[in-house]
Amino acid sequence: MTDSYEAGLSELEELTWNLGGVDLDLELDGDEGFDDVGELVGDDHPGALDGTTAGNQTMTSREVSLTCGIAYDDDEATHELFSQQLNNYRKVMHPLPDRQATRLLRFRRIGEEGKRLYVRPANGRPLSVPGDEARLKFGLTKAVVLRLTAPDPIVYSDALHTVTFEADEVIDIVNAGSFTARTLVWSIEADGPVTITHEDFEGESITFPSTGALTVRRQPGRPTPEIIAPGTYGICHGPAGTLFPRWPLLRPGSNNIRASAACTFSWRDIS
Repeated sequence: MTDSYEAGLSELEELTWNLGGVDLDLELDGDEGFDDVGELVGDDHPGALDGTTAGNQTMTSREVSLTCGIAYDDDEATHELFSQQLNNYRKVMHPLPDRQATRLLRFRRIGEEGKRLYVRPANGRPLSVPGDEARLKFGLTKAVVLRLTAPDPIVYSDALHTVTFEADEVIDIVNAGSFTARTLVWSIEADGPVTITHEDFEGESITFPSTGALTVRRQPGRPTPEIIAPGTYGICHGPAGTLFPRWPLLRPGSNNIRASAACTFSWRDIS
């Protein structure tokens, strides 16, 4: 198993906060509202029933505010940098027409692994600038507030884990998160049809039929997987005859997973 990052993204340094590609200069109390996001809720813990309770059934959308500071002094060059940074905040917080598109908030506190949360600007005034820009420049205040909505308030690991299967190979996949992984971000890529089976639970499998190359993924906020590769067809088959079965069910800890054909499986742990 290897850790990797998407193209254009790198591992976060400690005390780094980044929203939509813009680094945030957070005040010391700027992460309020995140302390309980991702905690164990209801039956979502390693010993819950048979491990099939989905975290997104018990965690609801929430509002989050981040307080940022902008460094400046009296020289003209610094004022220009200040204006540029404030404009960057404005761009990343500008609501899109449908107000549904999410932005990626990546953060890493001291002593913790990098994490990510999917958010969108809140309705109304998502960016609050106390006073006008001139007052900010002359030192009366430098705090700006970013108001966000977390529609799928689950904190994921920033690291993307990837395993590659040979045909009929069994691999022990370790879910380092504390939630059962039905809510995980995951994807499967294969050259053709593939059946994925959890060897530790009888009858727990899912088949992805295809006429060619196959890509299936589950993204935040989507309760069911989506088939996105051109040329694919059919319906996924799995437990209880559901059209989109509840897989992959990676319980916290060790999971013996078998693939009927060569494929690549990627996922993120839940913090």
